[in-house]
Amino acid sequence: MGNSQPRNASRSRRTQQWPQGAAELGATADHRREDEQQAEQQQEQEQANPRRAQLQAQAQAHQSQPDPAGEEEPPVQSQQVQQLSTWSLGSLSGGRLNWSFSGARNSFRHRNKATRKSLTSLHGSRRGKTQWHRPLTNSIFNSHFKESSRNDLYQIEHLVAKGAFGVVFKVCTKSDNSVCYALKVLKKSKLIEDNSVRQIKDEADIQKVCGHHPFIVKQIDLWQNRHNLHILSEYVPNGELFSKITHFSIDLVRLYVGEIALALDFLHNAGIIYRDAKPENILLTQQFHVKLTDFGLSKWLKLGANTRTMCGTFKYMAPEILCGEPYGHAVDWWALGVIACQMLTQKIASMRHLGDPIGFPTQ
Repeated sequence: MGNSQPRNASRSRRTQQWPQGAAELGATADHRREDEQQAEQQQEQEQANPRRAQLQAQAQAHQSQPDPAGEEEPPVQSQQVQQLSTWSLGSLSGGRLNWSFSGARNSFRHRNKATRKSLTSLHGSRRGKTQWHRPLTNSIFNSHFKESSRNDLYQIEHLVAKGAFGVVFKVCTKSDNSVCYALKVLKKSKLIEDNSVRQIKDEADIQKVCGHHPFIVKQIDLWQNRHNLHILSEYVPNGELFSKITHFSIDLVRLYVGEIALALDFLHNAGIIYRDAKPENILLTQQFHVKLTDFGLSKWLKLGANTRTMCGTFKYMAPEILCGEPYGHAVDWWALGVIACQMLTQKIASMRHLGDPIGFPTQ
């Protein structure tokens, strides 16, 4: 215990006196002592630890040998010298090695997987400001929904509707409360679980292509964040078809059937089957004209072609859909006929069995 303090002090002075080109285990042969006091202290330490003196003598002998190639060894950087001296002195004095690398290794092991990949990637610094990777769900929808945080631009007014995959809000811009839109928010996890990724992409494409029609709701923007998809559309203020009007005159029925027919004909000529014509998807504008919305069940289908997917709302589904037979664009005209009858009679045509004739309820 009495010799530990001078040995550490001598070790510190010797470390500071080593030149930049020193080897791992000692100083160079031409190292000069500062004074006789340091020489005596060094001699005492060598006697106390003969193993260290032996290794130092071997290092000095190795340094005194000339280089056969006549070239000097390249200088070692100051940071490397400090690491080497720390390692050699710790080992010579019988102490532990420098475990800083082991500590870093242990801390690296406890990082989450995304952070480990980011830190070890050759191009990790180019991925962005955050340390996590882009989620796979973002990549799935990137072709249609850009990554953005546009939610901060809008303020939610109230809930308009709620569906299987998400909700629809009425929102207004924070800069101007008089400018309102309909914001559809969809859970990406639910869409993936239900295998509806292709369906939502088709909905976005169809509404983008057909939104300029006067009787179809116009799509404004699309974006996504980490968990949700967002579809921003024009807001239709008077709501669903039967929310404002309870009694329809013959002339009003003709007007609305004609406007819906024009919208359906436009979709069919564009190679689209709607498959979800019902009063809930027929909205009324400020001037009480109709607009079709919600293209979640729409599909690209050329005129004359057929499909077999069973989908739609039961009350408005054509018999060929219910029977599982191939069907085409004519199923949209069937649904329009049911809506026309409903406007005229305030009742929905029903059938108890597929083989029974279709008629209206007597009560």
